[in-house]
Amino acid sequence: MNPERDLYLDGYWQSEKFFPGLRDSLREEFRLKEKPSTTTQKLSSQMTDENSVAIHVRRGDYVTSAKAKQIYRTLNADYYRSCLLDLAARETGLKLYLFSNDVPWCEANLDVGIPFTPVQHTDGQTAHEDLHLIAQCRHVVIANSTFSWWGAYLGRPHSSRRVYYPEPWFHPGTLDGSAMGCEDWVSEASLADHSSTENARRAA
Repeated sequence: MNPERDLYLDGYWQSEKFFPGLRDSLREEFRLKEKPSTTTQKLSSQMTDENSVAIHVRRGDYVTSAKAKQIYRTLNADYYRSCLLDLAARETGLKLYLFSNDVPWCEANLDVGIPFTPVQHTDGQTAHEDLHLIAQCRHVVIANSTFSWWGAYLGRPHSSRRVYYPEPWFHPGTLDGSAMGCEDWVSEASLADHSSTENARRAA
């Protein structure tokens, strides 16, 4: 390849396989350069001290745009419930924080017996504070969204940390999402396999 040739690379480049071993450097690169709002500072401190869980639910164009719906799965409540119930079976004292552009839908559909706190003090101009807050939580349940992927990837290391991600990421036959999950993350597919195995064991 000619190093002086101009190139235009089109893609999400959303896999740790593109930048192996650079997570610590990227955490530093993406940290907030300016002090966030007082509310964000308070929430950040709480999340750091608690057994906190960030839940990202993206609806909006994933529900209303015909073009987006052809490519991106609209994650239903079952995905979030299965992730949260699996986490609740392993961890105690969970504090759930919701990041979503459709809080009413979440309040109506995501009840798993653990109250959650919607994070609603930010807007389009301060969305970077949402990304920062997702990264402060010990555990994360992400959507098939670049935003929560990076929030989870940049998160604080912890021995019991669990990050859940959708699999498949895209509708079959559209884009290739096979490399989306990091090695230490838990896929939706693995939860389904575990559930099937458990049901077969109980029926035996």
